[in-house]
Amino acid sequence: MIPCEPGKACTTTGLGVSDADCDAGAYCLSGATLTTPTLATEGGTCEAGYFCPAASVQQVPCYLGTFNPNTGSTADTDCGACTAGMTCNSRGLAAAVAANFSCAAGFYCPVDVEIPCEAGNYCPSGSAAMTPCAS
Repeated sequence: MIPCEPGKACTTTGLGVSDADCDAGAYCLSGATLTTPTLATEGGTCEAGYFCPAASVQQVPCYLGTFNPNTGSTADTDCGACTAGMTCNSRGLAAAVAANFSCAAGFYCPVDVEIPCEAGNYCPSGSAAMTPCAS
């Protein structure tokens, strides 16, 4: 017997080739018997922080600057932009707050980048924008 190739599923017995692609939102390892595998040895549903297009062989981590709290995601567009005032500095994040550090004091982070606070303003930890100093 030859196991079904990765990214595919062999949903019936006696096949010479695979008869289905792995479903979007899931990934299929070699030998998968379901298009959305339930056995860890065959693959599984895409975890939070990842996405899986149809026929995926493995989970694809969300890109730098994004996160995804949902399971079963199918495209990179399911990964949302990092929350203002936070920094998403690694791939495959499931949560912006729990998986990241707050923008440092003396800086502001409008979109996943630390920018030094300018003279005449102050920026406490977690700032999404500069705050003007009182006159």
